[in-house]
Amino acid sequence: MPQKFKKYNDPKLDGRYKITPDQYPRVRFLYGQLGSTRKVGAMFGVSKNIIAFIVNPERKENDRQRKIENKVWLRYYDRQEHNAAIQQYREKKKKLGLVIIKGRDKINKSNKLCVCCHKNPVEHG
Repeated sequence: MPQKFKKYNDPKLDGRYKITPDQYPRVRFLYGQLGSTRKVGAMFGVSKNIIAFIVNPERKENDRQRKIENKVWLRYYDRQEHNAAIQQYREKKKKLGLVIIKGRDKINKSNKLCVCCHKNPVEHG
């Protein structure tokens, strides 16, 4: 059963925020003084796009709408290529002696070597 978590009421505690809303006025002021999103972004340790979205909120909304219209999340995903890649990954695991059992990787015990002589335990004697 999935767990439910409370939402953060304070953006300072939420790790997803790079710049908190109480820093927005300072970002706008510095942008007005410097006139460069790149310089302000470097001061706060974020990209120039984040600064541009703070300074021009309508740009952020336009970007969001553009991504929804173009369905950018589907651009790089191809189901057939993904399935082929997963199949190759599983075959590689089998060749390396890793057997996948119920979604977990288990080491095939028959491929383990003896600790003392580094030979197959069957040959050990």
